[in-house]
Formats: sequence, structure tokens, C-alpha cells
Amino acid sequence: MATFSFSDLSAVYPTFYDGMRPQMQRKAPLLRYLPAKKCATGDSIRWLVSFDGQAAGNVNIDGGNFLTATADPRVSATLAMGAVSAPMKVTTKAQWAGSAQSVQPSLLDLIGQNLGEAMNKAVKTINQQLFSGTGPASGNQLTGLSSAVAATGTYATIAQSSNANWASQTKANGGSLRSLTLALIKNTTSTIAGVSPHGRPDFAVLGSALFDTLEGLFDGTLYTQGGKNDLMWGSVMTNGGKIVSATGFRTLYWASQQLTFIEDPDCTNTAQTNAANAIYFLNSNAVEVQYLAPTSVSAYAADQKQMQATEQDLGALANLPFDFRMRPRTSYSDEADITCALNVVVKDRAACGLLVDVQ
Repeated sequence: MATFSFSDLSAVYPTFYDGMRPQMQRKAPLLRYLPAKKCATGDSIRWLVSFDGQAAGNVNIDGGNFLTATADPRVSATLAMGAVSAPMKVTTKAQWAGSAQSVQPSLLDLIGQNLGEAMNKAVKTINQQLFSGTGPASGNQLTGLSSAVAATGTYATIAQSSNANWASQTKANGGSLRSLTLALIKNTTSTIAGVSPHGRPDFAVLGSALFDTLEGLFDGTLYTQGGKNDLMWGSVMTNGGKIVSATGFRTLYWASQQLTFIEDPDCTNTAQTNAANAIYFLNSNAVEVQYLAPTSVSAYAADQKQMQATEQDLGALANLPFDFRMRPRTSYSDEADITCALNVVVKDRAACGLLVDVQ
């Protein structure tokens, strides 16, 4: 548990400062870009997936027979919720001592500072599990993209072996690294487009080292459209609209391919030999985050409230809510937890793809 005690303060009393600066890496690019929606299907996320049922063909309308009617199979997809929680603790003596330093705003609100630190840690953990989470059965983790965007296996209780269309397109090289090229990216997105119910993927996520390589594939005159450079910075266009925010990480828009690349240092695929050498190609019509909303706060529960997930100076993250709740006081300290139940949902697996073994 994160603890803030009097000993944490005593050593810095001679020093006057205005704010504590957390040094953890807390940015969460992918979580910022995915839409967050309230789950309306109970304790699990549920939706229906349609696979091929109807048949079409040539008929002789001058006296020929009707085509045989076939059923439209509907398969239920079910995805259990993961949960992330972060605790915090501030001793009573630390609060009293901090409030005595009235000229120091940062010492007046130790609970608020510890709460901000807990929120940063929880949000960062969620962003990491968006990629590598192994599912609620493994310690209540999220079911990450490593499992969701795959060419084989079972996802959301639907097995690819029973429904061939329930598969993402994976371009691998047998575990051997090869150079990333624009031609390889085009080939991957074109393969996805050929089977996707939503056409081409509109954004891709990759790690920092691969983003450096990607950026080096372009220059000021390559792939221009309408006389403008295709390398557009600072905004991301998805099917849900434009997202404009300074995330602390780079984005690159390849206009002729209508594809936005997002740099995320947490990007990994734990199912692959080269986990860090992966690029996810996603369709914003098919991928979202769903959460269970905390119960309404009672007027009698003064120690409980809902909080919005934030990235400190970057502001709120979509509509992702956390439940803030104080623990019963058992010692001379205030203890609390912030908790969120959620999962990343790939509703159309074939609309997404994976390019691995690239450097």
C-alpha cells in the first residue's frame, strides 16, 4: 500500500517547494484514444456475432425453383470484466504536520496527492493490460489485445476453430526479425481489408523503437496528397471523430492510406516470440473499452464518491469512472481505495490485425 507518513515529511521541512513531482511513467496513449462506454449487460460484456448464413445464387425466374432458405446463425460473445484497484494511506501525524506548513500548498493536501499518485498508477496498469492482460481468470486482469487480436484461439467464448471468420489477420515471420517497410504495412492492411466487416483499419499502435523506424521510412516529399505533406502531427482521426490532445507521445497520419500511427511505450504482444516487435492495426468501429459504473453514492456514504480517470495535467480520460471509497479507520491514518471494473472489447475480430517480427 502506498503510505505517506511523518518520516516522509520531516527530512524536507527545511526545503520550501510548491509541488511534489511524481517520477513514474504514467502516460497511457491507447487508453486515451479508445472510446469508453458503460456496460449495459450485467456482470459480463455480451454481444451477438453473426456468421455466414444466407446464400445467394442464380435462379430461373421463368418457372424455376426458389433458393433454399437458410438460417442466420447468431453466436453469443461473452467477455468477463477485469478489475484494477490502487490503495492509498496517509498517517494522521503527517496530515497535521503538513497543515502546519501553511505556505506549502503541496503539504496541505497529502490525501489529494496520494490519491493522484494512486490514480496515475491504476491508469498506467490499465494501459499495460490493454496489451498484455491475460484475462479475469488470471488475477482479474483485462483480456488484452495479445489474446483478442490473434489468428487462432478462443476469444469472448467463441472459438476460431468453430468459426473461421472469428480470426484476426496475423503477419509473422516465424520468430525471425525482418525490416519494417511501407510495402509490408500496405500488404497487412490490404489483407485485413479483404476480410474485415468494416473495411480498412484506421489506426495502428506500436512501441517507441518501431515508431522511430516507421518515421524514418518517410521524408518531406514521399506520399503527398493535394500538395501537402502526409505527416500530420498532434491529432488523431478515428471513425468516431478527431481527437486533439498532446499525449506526450507521437502520432503520424499517413493520408494516402487513411491510417494513423500511435506511439505507445506499453505496446507488446506476449503471445509472440518478439513481444516488443509488434504493430496492432485496429478499426475504431470495432474496438472500445466497456466498464461497470460504480453504484450511486448514497447521501449517507460520505466516505464514497465517483472519480474520473485522469492523466494528471492531461486531464480526463474519456468517461472512465473510478469508485473512491474510504476504509474503516483501524489506526491513526486514513486509508482508501480507488477501483475500476472494465475490459477492452474487440467486437469484430476480423476488423483488426497484427504485424509482428519487424524492426
